[in-house]
Amino acid sequence: MSMGGIFAAGLAVGWISDVYFVPRSPTGGFEPLRSPESGQYRFINPLIGFDIAASRDFPELAAARKSVDDFIRAETGARRLKSAGVYVRTLKNGHWFGWGDETAFSPGSLLKVPIMIAFLKKAESQPDILRKQITYQAASGGVPAHAAASHLVAGRQYAVDDLINAMIVRSDNGAKDTLLDAIDPEYLKEAFLRWALHPWMTRRR
Repeated sequence: MSMGGIFAAGLAVGWISDVYFVPRSPTGGFEPLRSPESGQYRFINPLIGFDIAASRDFPELAAARKSVDDFIRAETGARRLKSAGVYVRTLKNGHWFGWGDETAFSPGSLLKVPIMIAFLKKAESQPDILRKQITYQAASGGVPAHAAASHLVAGRQYAVDDLINAMIVRSDNGAKDTLLDAIDPEYLKEAFLRWALHPWMTRRR
C-alpha cells in the first residue's frame, strides 16, 4: 500500500472514530490493570488500562465497524490495498472491535523499538553506554550489511546514542544490526517482554 493510501486509511479511521464513538463510563466487569511497580510509589498508583470481556459486539461501535469493513473491502477490491489489520479501542471505556486483528504479520521495523528500549534501560544504571563507540562492520565481500538501507560508513565508529538516533529517526538497518550485535540477547528478550509490551499483554500469554 502506498504512503498516500496509508494516510488516507488513517484519516478514514480517525473520522469514523470522531463521528461514531460515544464515550461511556466503565461499568460492569471492568478490572483495573495497574503497573506491577505500583507498590513502589507513595502518592500514585499507575493505571495501565482496563481488562474487559473478549466480546466484539459493542452496539455503539457497530456503525464504525461497518464503515471500516466497507472501506477496507473497497480498497482491496480496487487493488490499492493488499491486506489490512485494524484494532480500534475507545479510551474511556475500553470497548473495541477489530478487523483482521488476529492475522499474523511481520512487525518489520517495529522490532527496532525494543532494541532502543533495551539500551535506554541499561543507560539508567550505566549512563556511559550511550557514549560507547561501536564500529560499523562490513559484511563479507566488503559490502556493508544492508548497505542499501543504511547511511553508515563501513569501518567508522559511532556512539551508541547516534546509532539509536539513526535506527529510530531514519529507520537505518545498519544501525539496527550494529546495536543488535552489541546487546546481550537475554537482556533484549527481557526488554521486549517486560518493558516494550504492556504487562497485561504478557500476563495473558
